[in-house]
Amino acid sequence: MVEFARARNPDVEIKHGNIFLAEPTHTFDILWLEAFIHLFPAAEADAAITHLLKFLRPGGILTLSTTVSPTSSEGWLPKSDYEGAPWRFRRHWTRVDLMNAFERHRLRLLDSWDIEDPFGKTWMAYITQYRPESL
Repeated sequence: MVEFARARNPDVEIKHGNIFLAEPTHTFDILWLEAFIHLFPAAEADAAITHLLKFLRPGGILTLSTTVSPTSSEGWLPKSDYEGAPWRFRRHWTRVDLMNAFERHRLRLLDSWDIEDPFGKTWMAYITQYRPESL
């Protein structure tokens, strides 16, 4: 993916590494967390967001998406839409779960919508603004 990104965007600095081991040297206007938050247990997801917000300037935009779920749950499940159904960890977030996480992290909701992917899954997508001075 890094090679592809560099080939496609030769004028953009592409960095590769473990973001959770890094400390910011500068902040960004936008963080894009597509299909990310459901990879972590709830407590670790909160810690991940806390760390990632160090890289976002006050007033910056954080986007986030995950599949729609009517109930909260987490655990190891087979990924049924992949050949061989490999097992992986999955956290299912409800809309209320996400709204509460946004509030805890001082993220003001700007917009949201649902998207259906080619596999028939419905994703909830959110655009938020980081407002650290709001608490």
